Amino acid sequence: MGHYDGYTRDDYVALLDRLVDIQGKFLLTTFPTDLLSQYSSAHGWHTFNNIMHLSASVQQGKMKTEVFTMNYDRPDEQIKMF
Repeated sequence: MGHYDGYTRDDYVALLDRLVDIQGKFLLTTFPTDLLSQYSSAHGWHTFNNIMHLSASVQQGKMKTEVFTMNYDRPDEQIKMF
């Protein structure tokens, strides 16, 4: 929410509310928030974190976490080994 001009908490809530009612699959990438954690827990969404460098310059110690949230099983959980 803080990375884009004009994108408010209310906009984020509206997006999450829309995703609750979606009929198909969704994959949302964003940054971690307590609000996203609450929605994920309440609606059985799957999440996983991707920790990456903050910028292309790969400054040591400068990392950020991107959260992938989806309403379906992660692809690697669907693969069965024989």
